[in-house]
Amino acid sequence: MLEDFERTFFPDARIVTLSIPLLSETLEELHVLAASYGRSPEEIARVALIEGMRLLGERANRGPLEASEDPQRDPLRLQAELAVMRYRAFTLLKTVQALELRLSGLEAELRTLRDANADLRARLRACEEERTDPGGRPR
Repeated sequence: MLEDFERTFFPDARIVTLSIPLLSETLEELHVLAASYGRSPEEIARVALIEGMRLLGERANRGPLEASEDPQRDPLRLQAELAVMRYRAFTLLKTVQALELRLSGLEAELRTLRDANADLRARLRACEEERTDPGGRPR
């Protein structure tokens, strides 16, 4: 009976998992919101995703904001955009930190290689000096 219901109302439905990184404060807000509605954080995240997609679709159908529209009238949109910008800033900061770490490692390796090169050149000069006599002729 449930299979018939599923085939009738959800003919091509399948469950997929979406994994997205969030700032911890966003997850905390999700938990607070879920508790206030008596739902699980997963349920609230699904509703937020679907509702957000609907709003974005409506905005796309309206076109870009006109100069006469006041963005302050939609504080929810501003909060969402701020959350996205903060997440982007956070991930960019982490990327910069990783690049700085790699740069430090490469600079240390370059110093090591330069030191090794100088040592090898000095040893080569010493070997060449041993093979020649004081007049510059090979022995």
